[in-house]
Amino acid sequence: MMNSPSDFLFARFDFPMKIRTFINTDDHRQTILKYISRGSDELRVRESDIVELENFDAFRDWRNDPNLNLKVGEYFHISNHQFRRSTAIYAARSGKVSLPSLKFQFKHLSEVMTMLYRENASFAENILNIVKTGDSHDVIRDYRNELMLLEAQEFEAHVVKSTDKLFGGSGSRFEQEKYNNPSWLNSIEEIEKRVKDGRISYRETAIGGCSSREMCDKFSLDEIIPCLAGCDDAILGGDDGLGLKRGAKLKKYKETLETELEYLEPEHPSAHLARKEITLIHQKLIEMEAIDD
Repeated sequence: MMNSPSDFLFARFDFPMKIRTFINTDDHRQTILKYISRGSDELRVRESDIVELENFDAFRDWRNDPNLNLKVGEYFHISNHQFRRSTAIYAARSGKVSLPSLKFQFKHLSEVMTMLYRENASFAENILNIVKTGDSHDVIRDYRNELMLLEAQEFEAHVVKSTDKLFGGSGSRFEQEKYNNPSWLNSIEEIEKRVKDGRISYRETAIGGCSSREMCDKFSLDEIIPCLAGCDDAILGGDDGLGLKRGAKLKKYKETLETELEYLEPEHPSAHLARKEITLIHQKLIEMEAIDD
């Protein structure tokens, strides 16, 4: 397998145009998928696959779209771009890959473009939570355990060890919790235990942290306005726990937006969104007493 150009699912750019034209056809890919599967039905469309797509985007007619041609029992009609879109969707759905990291991976000039790629991610399956029995999934299980340990360590650094005041819905609650000083806050083992049993959830965001156990469904193309506009799960402030100066994360994000504005048309929707975000960040920095003189 893979000894000649015609064995590839997708053509390399150094192939002659005639070969690339041949390979980049659905008929060719169907033939290769049939060979790869060798009698297995794993690569064939199942009813549950179509239902999953309908849950992901209920406004698209997945069953009757002639461009998709999805039929139960047949092979998926795949294209190059589906891999790029799937990477964005499942990375965002995991809650473990930040928007700036995705932007870097995709080599986008603007984070707004990256947001478009990951649109509807909150309705996708979280593949990191799908752990079947059997040794073949031990890697995923070990990876999840490592993620929970990292989550506990990040929570301890940002929330527990910070001396600056925490803001936001969850930030304010944890600030009160720190004032009461329960014993579990002083033990990384207890914090990790609470993360594993679901009593604590934490992930870093572009401007602070989030305590939601689920993928955020409060934003679509915007990353931070819901966090700044009174979200119950937002954790803002506490930058010193991350080894940063007060308000450093908000300031860095604000600078990124200001740079992006230089490359956008003033009346472009993305420019309006960026200016709104900058205004909200400035107001929050004033509240945090983090405005430089």
